Amino acid sequence: MRRPNSVKYPQTLRGVTCSGLVPGGAGVAHVELAGERRAIFIDRAAPDDRLTVHVETNGRPLRGTIEAIEEPSPARRLTPCSLADRCGGCDWMHLLPPARPSLYGELLSDAWPRDVPMPEPRFHEATQRLRSRTHARLAVEAHGASAMVAFHGTRSHKLVAAEHCLALAPPLESARLALGDVLRGSRGQGQLVLSLGRVAHEEGRRAVAHLRFRGSLAREVFTRLEAAVGPRGFLQGIAVLEEGVDRPFLVGDPVAEIVGVDGAPLLMPLGGFQQASETGNRALAAHVASIAAALAARHREAPKFPVVELYAGAGNLSVALAPHARGLVTVESAADATALAQKNLQARGLKAKIVTADAGAFAWEKGTRLLVLDPPREGAPSVAKRLVEHPVPYVVYVACDPVSLGREAATLHGAGYTCESLDQFELFPETSHAETVAVFVRGRA
Repeated sequence: MRRPNSVKYPQTLRGVTCSGLVPGGAGVAHVELAGERRAIFIDRAAPDDRLTVHVETNGRPLRGTIEAIEEPSPARRLTPCSLADRCGGCDWMHLLPPARPSLYGELLSDAWPRDVPMPEPRFHEATQRLRSRTHARLAVEAHGASAMVAFHGTRSHKLVAAEHCLALAPPLESARLALGDVLRGSRGQGQLVLSLGRVAHEEGRRAVAHLRFRGSLAREVFTRLEAAVGPRGFLQGIAVLEEGVDRPFLVGDPVAEIVGVDGAPLLMPLGGFQQASETGNRALAAHVASIAAALAARHREAPKFPVVELYAGAGNLSVALAPHARGLVTVESAADATALAQKNLQARGLKAKIVTADAGAFAWEKGTRLLVLDPPREGAPSVAKRLVEHPVPYVVYVACDPVSLGREAATLHGAGYTCESLDQFELFPETSHAETVAVFVRGRA
């Protein structure tokens, strides 16, 4: 018989000690309530904090917010941003930077299967922490007389009004602030993607924007956007897609570029996926290229051998892999991204077979030596299962979620793979998200 719950919520608990952090960035503590040991997830907690916590609901786990810090953790600092306790954009800004490498490693270790050997992760620290995000997704709310472009609050659909954002690169922050004024008179909600524009723009590098909007845009908005992309404007270009309209309204030159691993411009899909930090992305791509070169050197095909890249996007990693591959095949489901991948490779005189298809269902040819995959947050379970039936000697897995990576590591271990190395890249400074590059080798102890 189930024991009735005698605990009333919400309530306040004192003397709660945070024992660690969980995927998603929250702290975790364990308390006794009504004779039952319960876990509480606490936003903005640090390991070894002693806290007064407001417990919100009777869920599993419980959720809580900090009412007071009784004894701060040695890993805690005063945040440089006054909005850090409310804004959902930077969930680890309260943690000292020297404490974060071990915390990223602990999140990965906690998600790793216990029966699978795990190498010690190597950490690659961000070279710039604040004002470093060169790609961001923000929410838009317009209420007629005013409009706001901002991040959501922590675990909330409400936007956090911000006169400044310390995370965004200056061109993106200028665009965020100005677009609120541009959208005056409109009513509705939307999503805004901001990226950097052309690398060699003659007037200096500016932001490009992609706005999806549900509601009614004021007619004056389009006149203001024309001015925003002018010689003195804050945008290089913008694409506006209103609900119910098939094609976006284009103003200016809404072409996004990043500096690729080789220092040359790399075209990126408008409003599509790219890493949050341009400089961090170059370090990540260079690392993947060095892995491909080192693995090829182990074989008689050196310096080149057959490579298949899944979830290839617009060729961010493809241009790093192609110089070390014989018969590179890239697979991506988004046609706009594969078209840009073709241009990015051709601009460098590189060749690859570019396939527009579902990467999760793609059947690689026998003789493939290296499989490189950079899947979305949900991971690539179908690819891992296919490797059981159709193995390749080497797999390089670029993961943004430690839980998905841990799940796939278990599948690959069962197929005879050993994880040879783990490298974590701080591509999202001030957040709980790190990008992990895992190298799996088949048949090695």
